[in-house]
Amino acid sequence: MPDVRNTSNKPLGFSIKSRLSNHLPTIFNSSGASNIIYEITGDVTDEKISELMKMVIAHGSSGEEHDRKFVYPNYPLRIKTFKDMGLGLKYHSAESLKTEDDGGILFKGTDPFEKNLLMIDYCMPQILADMTAEAYFNGVMNISDLVRILDGKDRFGVNPSESYPFYKKKVQDMLVAMTTSMTAAKIWDGTEGTNGGLIIVKEDGDIVCYHIFDRNDFREFLLNNMKFEYPDNSRYFSTGIIENHGKYFMSLNVQIRMGQKKRKGSSRQSEGYYDIDAGRYLDKSPIEEKTVWF
Repeated sequence: MPDVRNTSNKPLGFSIKSRLSNHLPTIFNSSGASNIIYEITGDVTDEKISELMKMVIAHGSSGEEHDRKFVYPNYPLRIKTFKDMGLGLKYHSAESLKTEDDGGILFKGTDPFEKNLLMIDYCMPQILADMTAEAYFNGVMNISDLVRILDGKDRFGVNPSESYPFYKKKVQDMLVAMTTSMTAAKIWDGTEGTNGGLIIVKEDGDIVCYHIFDRNDFREFLLNNMKFEYPDNSRYFSTGIIENHGKYFMSLNVQIRMGQKKRKGSSRQSEGYYDIDAGRYLDKSPIEEKTVWF
């Protein structure tokens, strides 16, 4: 199509997302490649890990005997028990640790995923790992809320402020990359394959276009209208656990979808905010502990 913004006829490509269906569109699809791997920390014992690994869901009727390949982690129960045990997580990698199975689960990360995150910024793998853990363990799904938590924790000690929105900027960079071209499975060269912007088909059939020339509006839209989603665990096996060289590791799968979470809170927050680094509940979340800037 002609580019009326600069009077050129250069072809423009747009990412098109529809809100007409019951399921809002994704900007980053879950897959076997979109795993993040964490080392399990705290008072880790073989007995605790064994208990966690017994928490699976089997295909078919209850009580039947099932082959190992037909079971997958019961991640809500694993997460609750994990927190009750006072365990924590430390980001390890988005790369493959090794191929192993947890009750028939293919457990691996991917080298392209981590490299693509590093292409955005050297700290991006850790930032996405923190956001993903918050989504699973504290039920904080909205990207904008997750950025507030990143600000409150300030893992990189940068003292974010209104004039220095470090974490907000990094997360927006990631969302733009995911929307325009980056995936988990294929090495990304850093270019934006979608050079026009984002077209959204609204519920009533109206069309909204966020042109990439209006980059700040585009970035704000992505920040305020995207959320994490729990992928289909029968396919992607979040909270899968393996042992490697005397340590235990857990994988969490990433999926990001359009649309803010409508209800506040989460059953995972019923006992308060869980600090996944320290492996304990806190009286206040990082959002309450520190002023954040938006």
